[in-house]
Amino acid sequence: MSRPAPAPNRIRVNGSIPHKHVRVIAPDGSQAGVLDIGEARRRAEAAELDLVEVAPNADPPVCKIMDYAKARFEAERVERDQKRKAHAAAVVKEIQLSTVIEEHDIKIKAAQADKFLAKHNRVRVVVTLKGRTINRPEQADAVLEKFFAQLTEAHTQEDPSRSGRRVTVLLRP
Repeated sequence: MSRPAPAPNRIRVNGSIPHKHVRVIAPDGSQAGVLDIGEARRRAEAAELDLVEVAPNADPPVCKIMDYAKARFEAERVERDQKRKAHAAAVVKEIQLSTVIEEHDIKIKAAQADKFLAKHNRVRVVVTLKGRTINRPEQADAVLEKFFAQLTEAHTQEDPSRSGRRVTVLLRP
């Protein structure tokens, strides 16, 4: 017996369920058995709930008696929360330094990094080598050591990576 395939991401509810017989799950989660679609709809109406198709490809298809609007709202809320948390976890702030930076400026940049780390953001520290300092990468290491000495917030750091004119270190809270 061939069934029409449901539209992707479309859940069929109440009158839009085309099957003659369905396996019904009661609102409390117990099995009500395989019922005629009319009987399943009557039970849903008697409980003042909706008949929702949850497994259209099963044989027979599985429907659940539930409050569809409430379930959809809760699913959307969970999805919004997951997006918000996923976005918050991926924030990377960048602090740029130079090899000719003064001690006071290093203190200011370190205070910025402490604020970012306190908010649980990652911090990418970039030292840019300019002019003749490209041939003296140890100057970048000296600036990074001074910078790390000024940090007060607890963090873990990766080893410096060098690519061209940039020396980069990633700090994690």
